[in-house]
Amino acid sequence: MEAARLHREARDWELEIAACQSRAAEVREELQVEVDELPATGHKEGRVQLAGGADHHPTPCPPRKQMVCDCHPPAQENR
Repeated sequence: MEAARLHREARDWELEIAACQSRAAEVREELQVEVDELPATGHKEGRVQLAGGADHHPTPCPPRKQMVCDCHPPAQENR
């Protein structure tokens, strides 16, 4: 009786895996259709960026400075 239950569970598991694999194949086919519809590669109109990054915009924030916390006041001269 126990062996029959184990075989039934294994069979159900195999059927579930087979169903997932067929769904994955359908998804792959759908993705392939989308890839076929991409525009052709080639020359595109637009501005060419100069070598050396001349067209890059500067960062909007100034560079960060290191903050130093000095919790001890400077030593004073002895009187």
